[in-house]
Amino acid sequence: MSLKMTEPYATTIAQVVPVILLVAVVEVQQIHRRVEDRSAALTAVFRSAVDRVQADPGSAVLREIYGDLDRVQKDFDDKLHRTRTVLYAIWTVTVAVLAGTEASVLLWLANDARAASPLLAWSSFIALTGGVFVLCNLVGVTRVSQARQERRWAKEFTDVLGRRPEGAPARES
Repeated sequence: MSLKMTEPYATTIAQVVPVILLVAVVEVQQIHRRVEDRSAALTAVFRSAVDRVQADPGSAVLREIYGDLDRVQKDFDDKLHRTRTVLYAIWTVTVAVLAGTEASVLLWLANDARAASPLLAWSSFIALTGGVFVLCNLVGVTRVSQARQERRWAKEFTDVLGRRPEGAPARES
């Protein structure tokens, strides 16, 4: 397949790239807001449990549970931070590639002596396709990743609260 840079093709690219970037910005902000809201909700649950544990600071059993809960929360925060870092790195690369494509196409359109430039046509096509792919998958990947992390966190949290620490009396049925 042979692509050539033509004025209609360049004009289309020049119009579509900003739309993709705008939609991507809105999506990334929504993802960020959802992650922050859910993280705040989970942290509130955790803090509530910790407050109940701290209400009786003299209990060795409760101090042990508190230490475990603190570790679970730290692990969850670390994993969430790593996921955000990877997603924002992908986002940054995508924006840079699309911005470079937009600038190249606009320069091509502004030039009076336009060559067919198959390289620019192909790179624009690849950048646009990649940008759409990242945009379409960013939301899904983020939601799946966040849900998995929350499930792991909730399981660890309930495991810590449900187990009987050493030295604790056995529960009567």
